[in-house]
Amino acid sequence: MHWKDYLYITVIALLVISCGRHYQYDAHFARMDSLITENPDSALAELQRIHPAKTDNKGIRMKYILLLSMAEDRCYKPRSQDSLISKAIRYYEDQSSPQLLQMAYYLQGRIYTDLGDDSEAMKYFYKALDLKYKPINNNALGRIYSQLGYIFITQRLYQESLNAYKKSIFLLSERKKYKDIRESSIRYRLGV
Repeated sequence: MHWKDYLYITVIALLVISCGRHYQYDAHFARMDSLITENPDSALAELQRIHPAKTDNKGIRMKYILLLSMAEDRCYKPRSQDSLISKAIRYYEDQSSPQLLQMAYYLQGRIYTDLGDDSEAMKYFYKALDLKYKPINNNALGRIYSQLGYIFITQRLYQESLNAYKKSIFLLSERKKYKDIRESSIRYRLGV
């Protein structure tokens, strides 16, 4: 064999190996995405065990950051201003992934809500709402409106809160996300 043939075989082998790792993470992340919804504690523990930081694939690292932030949010873990989610936002703003960017904006808004910075939280929630893509994720939109309803209540903007919670309940009921509907309707009824 000629040296070019060896080089060609080596390059192909390296591509196959690197793609195999990429698909391994994709499958694992898809499982984590559904586990976060059903059992966020288990998803968080699993995500903390893996560390894709060793990979050269920035997309994999950013998806990991997004999933880890989602799991922490669903487990109600206290978080400070997070530079990790800011990295994910910068990455997804440059990519063609509006659904992932919407989730990153939502998670940044949640962090600011936890910090008590309502104006920054609202800025990110509205950025998330402004993204238009198909298919529309009613679950994500429902959660965003629920968070806006909460902020409006804390600001004593009761009519705006009522409208946001109604939108949240409507969007979540279309997707049959009963746990999220229950949370929105309880907040709406209690004015919390």
